[in-house]
Amino acid sequence: MKLGTIASGVILMVFSSIAAAQTTQPSVDVGPGMKLRPVGVIDIGDMYVEVNYYDSKWTIAQQHDKFTPVGNAPATQPSDHVIKGILTTAAGAANYSETVESIDGGIKYSAQLTSEKPLDTNELSMAFILPTKSFGGKQITVDQQPQALSMEVPKKGEARILEKDSAHEVDLPTPSGTLVITGNFKFLIQDDREWGDPRYSMRLNFTPGSGQIKESKIELTLKWKATAS
Repeated sequence: MKLGTIASGVILMVFSSIAAAQTTQPSVDVGPGMKLRPVGVIDIGDMYVEVNYYDSKWTIAQQHDKFTPVGNAPATQPSDHVIKGILTTAAGAANYSETVESIDGGIKYSAQLTSEKPLDTNELSMAFILPTKSFGGKQITVDQQPQALSMEVPKKGEARILEKDSAHEVDLPTPSGTLVITGNFKFLIQDDREWGDPRYSMRLNFTPGSGQIKESKIELTLKWKATAS
């Protein structure tokens, strides 16, 4: 075996060991009822929030199993949590970083994806994965527009519930209260039971969220709505 091959193998083993150690670390509290996994996925009750990447053939790369953290990114403030690493997609590997800042009543979230070569992309989004057992029959609000989430399984070809090219606020009723999500994004929510998945997928696009992407970003605020006293 050549020396270069041995060295490459050692480097790969070291990198794999570091990644394994990071991904087995416990989640940390970042806001009321919000936990951040070592890979950057956010758990809020029984729903979770993560990056979804779809290439030109709709091959999906999801943050929970296609993202590998690298190193320990420094935080600018004690309340900040910074994660950087590589998102492996069918279109190629991309650098991905996110910052989660703890604020009163919630979090501020920002993320950026960059690639040396343009990635042929159908969609890059933050996906809120909502179990139908908790959200079925509830009503969300998108820019003051109410939208019911049906308990009935959609007919084939009718999974899409609502799509907006530009949205700024989503009020999401959860078992813990109303979560208010604000930012600037293209919005889509669909019923994934058409494909045998008992969940709704609510997706907020990065900017840009499709096309030949070399750099894209998103900024969101997630806060619990104060209850009337």
